[in-house]
Amino acid sequence: MITPSLIFRRIFPAVALTAALLSVAACATDKVPTPDEIKQDNADNRARQLLRVGDASRAGGDSASALAFYQRAQAMRPDWDAPYRRTGETALALGMAAEAAEAYTRLTALAPDDPAALLGLGRALVALDRPDEAADAFTRAHEAAPQDHRALNGLGVARDLAGDHAGAQRFYRQGLALAPDSLSLKNNLGLSLALSGKFADAIQTLGDAAKAPGAGPRARQNLALVYGLSGDMDRAAKIGRLDLSESQVRSNLKRYETLRKLSDKARARAVHTGQGPDG
Repeated sequence: MITPSLIFRRIFPAVALTAALLSVAACATDKVPTPDEIKQDNADNRARQLLRVGDASRAGGDSASALAFYQRAQAMRPDWDAPYRRTGETALALGMAAEAAEAYTRLTALAPDDPAALLGLGRALVALDRPDEAADAFTRAHEAAPQDHRALNGLGVARDLAGDHAGAQRFYRQGLALAPDSLSLKNNLGLSLALSGKFADAIQTLGDAAKAPGAGPRARQNLALVYGLSGDMDRAAKIGRLDLSESQVRSNLKRYETLRKLSDKARARAVHTGQGPDG
């Protein structure tokens, strides 16, 4: 006669029975998440979703919507660096310097030695015409990444905006020692030379930059600008016509005349940030 206990042993060998009992015990001791933990998990998932949607919007060319999604994500998770980083990048691209500066300031509070965050903060502060604060951010970026020429480029722009063109040119040349092919450094050095009245050197520097591989309309129009600042409107117009319509050239010539009448700092601000005295 087969007893019920024998049937049980045949169906559930000892090893399987032990495993089953251990599994039941484990389930019984699993920690049940608290309401606060569930709420936090939901916030994390929602913030990640907002970042993904923001990334998709930006990739699709809708930066304004992307910015809104990033800002919602940073409000939801103020201790994460990713939303601030994306907000700063997008706001700068949209010309929203105040929003970018706020995001990068919060990001640098979370990551004080992050070179990219400090560079972003410096650029936002330059756009806000706060050169001393910008110089501090670029100095910290340079200390965090001494071989990154972009921090030296930023320091040069900050010194130009403060009226220290000799100091600016030293930073640009230090940057070029690290990155000899940087068109941004060459262009900024040429502009700085023009701001300090060294037009022959500026024209030489920008002429070389305009001929460099990869140089485009911006380099040529910077050269036209320097000719305009020097008072050679005929040469400025000739170079301007390489990329611009006749009406655009006439508009630029008027701008050059206006720039020549500005104070040194106002001229530097207009040249480096594209903003006029009232912009």
